[in-house]
Amino acid sequence: MLLEFYSPYCSWCVKVLPEIKKLASLQAEQLEIVTINVDRNKADWLRNYQANSLTWSSLHDDKGRNSEVNTKYHVFATPTYYLFNKHGKLLNKWTGYDSELIPAILMLLSNSEE
Repeated sequence: MLLEFYSPYCSWCVKVLPEIKKLASLQAEQLEIVTINVDRNKADWLRNYQANSLTWSSLHDDKGRNSEVNTKYHVFATPTYYLFNKHGKLLNKWTGYDSELIPAILMLLSNSEE
């Protein structure tokens, strides 16, 4: 599972979205993606979710960046990603975005078939 912390106001989140969509398509059988919107504005979250035609779960919490899930996962910036194997073991965490994000996720997925 890829847990993504996202904000529609984050330019890096917007930049990586097409790559995440491609990843979701290519790895549909192996990878579940869950996006958690870290902003409080529910209307903006819903508009963003619908406009981007996301095919995976996207969640909203009215507490935004002050939510329990943000605290639990130590989210201080967006985007932030957590990749877990099918047994729930954390494989890696990324804060921010760079061009190696998707290749790193794909590599870890291919090595975690246990």
